[in-house]
Amino acid sequence: MNLLNNLIRTLPRFVAIEALKLKRTSVLLMTFALPALVIIFLVGMSLKASDLSQFDEQSWLRWWSGVIALWCHFMLPLTVALVTSSINATEHKNEGWRLMLAMPVNLYSLYIAKVIIAVFLITLTSVMLWVFGLLGSAVLSGMALTADTSWGSPLLTALPAMILTCLPVILIQHGISWRVPTMIVPLSVGVVATMGIVQIGSSEYWVYYPWSYMLMSSLANDVALRGQAIELSLIITPIVLFISLLMAAKHKRAG
Repeated sequence: MNLLNNLIRTLPRFVAIEALKLKRTSVLLMTFALPALVIIFLVGMSLKASDLSQFDEQSWLRWWSGVIALWCHFMLPLTVALVTSSINATEHKNEGWRLMLAMPVNLYSLYIAKVIIAVFLITLTSVMLWVFGLLGSAVLSGMALTADTSWGSPLLTALPAMILTCLPVILIQHGISWRVPTMIVPLSVGVVATMGIVQIGSSEYWVYYPWSYMLMSSLANDVALRGQAIELSLIITPIVLFISLLMAAKHKRAG
């Protein structure tokens, strides 16, 4: 009970501290740059490969589905790896852990605070994808047969499920970044895991592969599969959080 009370009491302060640390990293830049790159790429592809004079409502639906597919299949898992690595890099650089642990720090509060910041940044990045998507569709609408009147509703309605289903991946990547003093390992895990979505995500074994949940919850043709991806995430997330919290303070010592 004392541990829980201490956690509740110190958590808001640690969240505020972690938010201030973001000023010294490039992670805020990534929240704008990465979704912008996705939209620039898709706008360029549409300008090159599509006959915009034939763009109708179904064409816009396919365009937004392409945004979701590219984001969930490739960029979102990599963004999770980049964000979680960046928010843990401060303690790993310049003997940050030695300084941090020399103070009366509740490591569980610090760990959860970093998770909260990571979830916030991933959510912000996904929202910015929608914003940049609106700008991209506005550019294309000027040359299309029919302007985009959906206001990005396919992506906007998929966002809640997308965020929920990326929670297990955020916790896994955060746990690795917390433990390993170099960014190379968690980023390598993120790249390899993202590549695995191509094969595993389209097979019956996707249920065992959390990196495929984001794509499945957003674009699966079967509504039941979308619901299953969300359910699996809600089951796995507290389990991964509990295990990672048990390991959070292991081998973390001052000096």
